[in-house]
Amino acid sequence: MKYTLQSDQFKRLLKGFTLEVKKDGRNEVAQYQYPKRILEYLHFMEGNGVVSIAGINQANTDWFLKYLENRPNEKKGGGLSTAYINTFINCIKAFVNYIHSERLSIKPIQLRAKKGTSKLPVILTKEEAVEIIEATEEDIFGKRDKCLLIHLYGCGLRRSELVRLDVADINLLNGQVHVRKTKNSRERLVPMTTRTLEVVEQYIHGARELMVDGSANETALLISLRGGRLSKESVIKRIQRTQAMCQNETLRAKAIGVHTFRHSIGTHLYNQGFSLKSVALFLGHQSLDSTQIYIQLNNLTA
Repeated sequence: MKYTLQSDQFKRLLKGFTLEVKKDGRNEVAQYQYPKRILEYLHFMEGNGVVSIAGINQANTDWFLKYLENRPNEKKGGGLSTAYINTFINCIKAFVNYIHSERLSIKPIQLRAKKGTSKLPVILTKEEAVEIIEATEEDIFGKRDKCLLIHLYGCGLRRSELVRLDVADINLLNGQVHVRKTKNSRERLVPMTTRTLEVVEQYIHGARELMVDGSANETALLISLRGGRLSKESVIKRIQRTQAMCQNETLRAKAIGVHTFRHSIGTHLYNQGFSLKSVALFLGHQSLDSTQIYIQLNNLTA
């Protein structure tokens, strides 16, 4: 979401803070992240009637952090992680220090990093996973969305892997997906179940050819409304839209993100007796450390 400020003082402070972050020699990530976080912080203040630093205090800063705890993750769905919220806390600390360096007055604000919790990710039951996949509509876009969802669950793909798939990566004869562009640059072949293969084949031959822009040599598997490659941002929107169409109230209320499907299939495979190593290979984990979570999830769902 793009935020804009109305307060002239906030605008000047944000501009000065941005320059200060660069002068401090912080890395490129911080130079991008710090001003962006403070922009959202100041925008929140304006939304609550605060238009100068004289109005910023401990109470409304605490309200902002509480707001973050309940704000949805715009890119991945679900909520914001503790680590992510802590980046805001670090940015606000730096911003307060900058205000003091400018010899401006601001009320005392105490900020402490939030401790990480052992909160486990939301997972779907097998029945819920099937329900949301089958909840898609029967038109060409519904067939695309079903193909999208079944790759997330049935193949355990990451969002970036999903949107980068080309038609050439789908081997209908052997029933495999060739995942070439991965998070850790390790290619893998993922097997498709009979149902996954059926859904993918119906989409490729019955919908995709009607969606693709005929004037372009489009190679992408998943096609957008405009006839090009589906964007990462569109994936969560398609998930949320399909979830809203489900009949199951419990399923509709769950905080489902893109990674929910990946965690779910990983848990279900481990529940079925697959070894951690096999699950790691299926999901493309570089280390078994990333796969250990399915032991905990298995204990909760067994």
